[in-house]
Amino acid sequence: MWLHLTIHRAPRGRLPNEYKVPVGERIEDFNPIINTMALVATLIATVTFAAAFTMPGGHDTSPGNLGVANLTKKAALRAFILSDTVAMSFSIVAVLALALAVYFEQEMQRRICLISWALINLAMRGSLVAFMSGLFVVIAPKALWEAISVCIIVGTWASQGMLIGGGIILSLITELEVG
Repeated sequence: MWLHLTIHRAPRGRLPNEYKVPVGERIEDFNPIINTMALVATLIATVTFAAAFTMPGGHDTSPGNLGVANLTKKAALRAFILSDTVAMSFSIVAVLALALAVYFEQEMQRRICLISWALINLAMRGSLVAFMSGLFVVIAPKALWEAISVCIIVGTWASQGMLIGGGIILSLITELEVG
């Protein structure tokens, strides 16, 4: 079969799909964007939900405290719980908003997409902080410098994203008010 294809000069592999993003043009159909954003927000909600029940440091197995997190007194675990809750809440709100967006007209879909994008951005930042604090609470007792370097790396990305994301969110709000 390979010889037959070679003799007839068949192309190798698939031809790449060319999808051109219209620059400066209005988007006609928001459904593909809504579907993609809903998928991303659902994945974030799934990961953060699973992380909430897989506590860093494990659970206590003693009869008096069965199921209680081992590191409840640590501030980093509290930061993990709060940031994981923020990430899950924002992503669920984005999923619900995007699920309702299909019933509205195009301008309202655009506004819901902008707001959901901001919520997903905040949910991603919350996931970064949850990752950082979860690693810190587990690694810090034995390897403090590694835990601090994880905090520096992740904290830099999270704060940079918050600054950039905050500016974008402000521009989105002004666009929503004007548009």
